[in-house]
Amino acid sequence: MIISNSPTETELIAKNLSSNIKSGSVILLFGNMGSGKTTLAGGIIKGLGVKEIVSSPTFSIMKEYLILNTKIYHIDLYRLNNMTDIINSGLEDYLYDNNAIILIEWPERIKNIDKFFNKCQTINIVAPSLKDPNLRHIIYHI
Repeated sequence: MIISNSPTETELIAKNLSSNIKSGSVILLFGNMGSGKTTLAGGIIKGLGVKEIVSSPTFSIMKEYLILNTKIYHIDLYRLNNMTDIINSGLEDYLYDNNAIILIEWPERIKNIDKFFNKCQTINIVAPSLKDPNLRHIIYHI
């Protein structure tokens, strides 16, 4: 577990974690609303070498980035309810890209989504204290 005391620290921690992420990786990002999943994903994406601005894919559902020959898919499943929604949204093909790096926010919205991948890595981001709104515990299995 790593402790972050600010969004800037969370992004820096994520950049450091990115050194362990390779093509074909699927990272499931868990956390409550406002816990910092998008900040964490943005730090990972920047740490992988993306220079453009990284923003939330909440309304577009997915954002695609490219570094060298590797695609990065940043997916937000918050507005989807089941696998049928994934198929209808056109995301299914992206989920099966074994050469990409896939970051998924709100994976718990789709029951058993981890079964679609050979191996998933997880990062949980927890805001443990109402007294300190910037404190985060980042628990990762990468």
